[in-house]
Amino acid sequence: MLVTVRNVENACIVDVAGGVTIDNALKLKDAVLAAMETGPLGCVVNMKNVTILDSSGIGTLISLNARLARNGLAFRVANVPHTIMQVLELTQALSILPTEPTVLGALCAFGMAAKA
Repeated sequence: MLVTVRNVENACIVDVAGGVTIDNALKLKDAVLAAMETGPLGCVVNMKNVTILDSSGIGTLISLNARLARNGLAFRVANVPHTIMQVLELTQALSILPTEPTVLGALCAFGMAAKA
């Protein structure tokens, strides 16, 4: 899995490529938490290039959402591929995991209109 962090206005965008599995889900969590230490108001996890998401990956996303929400920070998952969206639907993770079709849509949900 490759994780890249970039900043847009008062948000961080975490681009993820490859599989998010038990072997590397902690890497994603660490990247998001480290990015949030710099003071953004929200975080978007861009899943456009994610190929596999197992239960550990789902748990990591849900955990990040809860942790950021407790701290008054926004969190969204964006650009979720169709096959990954099916997994999120089947596990009912979508009922607690905020998603947006695009990174720009996620930033707009935060009240930010910057181009991603």
